Amino acid sequence: DLSGNKINTIIKNMRKLSQLESRLITACKNESGDIYYIINYCDLHERKYVTIEEDMLRVLINTGNSNMIKIYILLKYLCKNKEKKITREFIAKEIGLSINSKNLMVVSDCTKILSASGFISKRSDYKYGNDIKCDMYYSIKSYDEWKDVMDKN
Repeated sequence: DLSGNKINTIIKNMRKLSQLESRLITACKNESGDIYYIINYCDLHERKYVTIEEDMLRVLINTGNSNMIKIYILLKYLCKNKEKKITREFIAKEIGLSINSKNLMVVSDCTKILSASGFISKRSDYKYGNDIKCDMYYSIKSYDEWKDVMDKN
């Protein structure tokens, strides 16, 4: 439902990808017997992934765009229960955008919306000297914190 595609089309495409020799996608079964897929975007011996609750994912898909979703996944992976200093340039590069002022504004806009929607916390730390420098710190809000923000709206 979230993707707007027929479930049979999604299953067919996942099966095709899971049969590739590169093992980009692996089909697995959980304890209940339900099939789920692991998307391997790194070395198979070093699995890196994040989980997103279904209603959070639905809101991201319905209200955001691919850049916002990629930024949220990246921040969720990088921050792992702690605040971390991350530059807009780093975020842009990691999600596949070139580092130009337009794309840096895309990162700013997306992180602003993610923050206002309760997905992340975003903090600015200004350093004054010959030049004014602003470091950005990000952290991920818990599901309960996100739910509180959504319930207030």
